[in-house]
Amino acid sequence: MAIGLGRLFGFHFLENFNHPYSATSVTDFWRRWHISLSSWFRDYLFIPLGGSRCSKFRNYFNLFIVFFLCGLWHGASWNFALWGIFHGLLLVIEKWYSFYKKPLPIPSFTKNILTLFLVIVGWVLFRAETASHITHFYTAMLGHGSDSNWLPIGSLFNLEIYFYLLLAIFLMRPNRIENFMLFDSKTDSKENLIKTFSFSEQWLLVFTTISLFLVSLSYLANGTFNPFIYFRF
Repeated sequence: MAIGLGRLFGFHFLENFNHPYSATSVTDFWRRWHISLSSWFRDYLFIPLGGSRCSKFRNYFNLFIVFFLCGLWHGASWNFALWGIFHGLLLVIEKWYSFYKKPLPIPSFTKNILTLFLVIVGWVLFRAETASHITHFYTAMLGHGSDSNWLPIGSLFNLEIYFYLLLAIFLMRPNRIENFMLFDSKTDSKENLIKTFSFSEQWLLVFTTISLFLVSLSYLANGTFNPFIYFRF
């Protein structure tokens, strides 16, 4: 939203998220997620601590400290600290494995699923307010509600949810239409860029953009409660 609004006024902000849910490792996820924050912690904390140009143990320690503090950056609460520790441990394990083992001969798609699973497990810690909240949520995710207030997630699925799930899977990966919108700063003229796309692809871009705009307007018109999600931070 910030990038789009900025362009309306002639400002060009850097992309801050680069398809993080298409990552094939936790390390790759943090190269794609909240890039400005990751870059800041890398330049002003990780590298001053010694970065990777030190002993293996010191490198692990640096990673762990950086992500512990990254968790606290989101808020001085135990759940944010726990979320940072969780990601710090995952990165240390990946780094340790890369030092001593060869890459696993598994498809990239399988790595993506495993990474997505670990990230989602971590988001529960990020969102939790109490220890019982974590227990109830993980129990529900496994398909077993512990009481009447915590239903199995599978019971909440319907055709609408499946539709949005499939749409999310499609949109979380880079595609030709998105590349069309990102390449405008790397070409001499829009005319030359447009020539690389067929007539049908150009109209698909127009149709998709207008459709998403109308859907967004309809949700805003029908919504009665639109909280500011970053208020808690």
